[in-house]
Amino acid sequence: AASDVYKRQVRVLPLLRDRIEIGKVEVDGLELELTIADDGNNNWADLFSADAPPDSELPSQDQPTESGRVDLSVAGLEVVNARVAYEDRRSDSRYELRDFSLQTGAVGNGAPVEFSANGLIDLSGEPLAEAGLQGVIQAEPDRLTIEQPRGTLRLASYGPNGTGLESALSAQAIEVESATNRVAVSALRMDIGAAQLRSELRVDADEDGLIIEGPLEMIEADPRQLIESLGVAVPLTRDPEVLKSMQGRADFGYAAGVLEIKGLQWRLDDTTVRGSAFVRQSGSPTFKIDLAIDRLDLDRYLSPQIAPVQKTSGDEASTGGGSQNGRIAEVLRDLDLDGRLRVDTLKAGGIDVGGLEIGVKADPGLVKLDPVSLSAFGGKITAPARIDATGERPVMMLEPRVSDVDMEALLAHFLGIRQLTGRGSGKARLQASGSQLCLLYTSPSPRDSYADLVCRLLLEK
Repeated sequence: AASDVYKRQVRVLPLLRDRIEIGKVEVDGLELELTIADDGNNNWADLFSADAPPDSELPSQDQPTESGRVDLSVAGLEVVNARVAYEDRRSDSRYELRDFSLQTGAVGNGAPVEFSANGLIDLSGEPLAEAGLQGVIQAEPDRLTIEQPRGTLRLASYGPNGTGLESALSAQAIEVESATNRVAVSALRMDIGAAQLRSELRVDADEDGLIIEGPLEMIEADPRQLIESLGVAVPLTRDPEVLKSMQGRADFGYAAGVLEIKGLQWRLDDTTVRGSAFVRQSGSPTFKIDLAIDRLDLDRYLSPQIAPVQKTSGDEASTGGGSQNGRIAEVLRDLDLDGRLRVDTLKAGGIDVGGLEIGVKADPGLVKLDPVSLSAFGGKITAPARIDATGERPVMMLEPRVSDVDMEALLAHFLGIRQLTGRGSGKARLQASGSQLCLLYTSPSPRDSYADLVCRLLLEK
């Protein structure tokens, strides 16, 4: 429905020449509700099909009617205070464009039309972004093209000051094919802070909703400048020469609540990550991740010193940590993950690691880490683990095994003991529950603080 529609001035003289010239049209308070029901039917299809006359009854464009062909032109269109809502009940999603305004130049005779539009976007009742777009529209019988579109997108309440993350958008063209419901965006460019993203987007629509796919490339950027441009403090690192260069690309697709990333290739400094990812959003989120890293010196990226975690008291350990256990269990019970990570060479905690491989299979409440294997101290180390969070307190089973390791190097690193030399093999079976998960490990020195850091994240978050 539209309220307060004003059509200003129709020129009389052009009527004598079979032309209708209308002045500027103003629409105030337009409201549209577009809804897709659970069965896939929508409430706008009948606008284009109901009571449509057969082709034989339509006047031919090649043969003028009895009164002759009439050309219609409008001096301009202005829409203010509009609201457009789109609701898909199949996925329980609702988008709303509010405080929407649109201004156009002259419309008619098939000439290109300049336009500008802006509004606020809400997702399920919560503010999502403020968007603006301008360009030139060229309309054809089966195609609509927006030439040289450019605009801005500001995410709502982002950053420490809540000012919103703003990005500038531009493209060579946006083409909309009415017959196939297909949209193509060519030479898309997005400037987000100090980062520049490029893509070629294709958007289709079927009975299951939108299908979005295309490549995404990030041009080489300075990570420190990017972090600052997002309004976040640059973290201190042990090596000031890290966080100097970043770039990457991937192919992505989205359909029916599933986001899929293929051909991922991301480089940070001298580390390259390759892999793929799969995320299903409908119902409980499901994740599938496969990543491979060529080399990584993790020590360089840590802060100069990590404060030691406060040791848990005996009483707390015996009771399992109270609400801390609840937080750990809550995360694990909702986790549905199938992941794999491989690192060719890794340095962490002063240890040189080769051939690291970690497999994770997490069903709600039950997490299995297998394989967990690496080469270090001249030998082979494996440590498959199992965490069960289906009960009141999470329980972990760990079965470490070492084969042919340099005992002098191993004991000197962790315990400072250098009196024992030789090579050794062995295995163990460990079980812990609640806060004892973090008591399995204590940090003898600041350099061996990775486990403390993980425990702090699990217990405090």
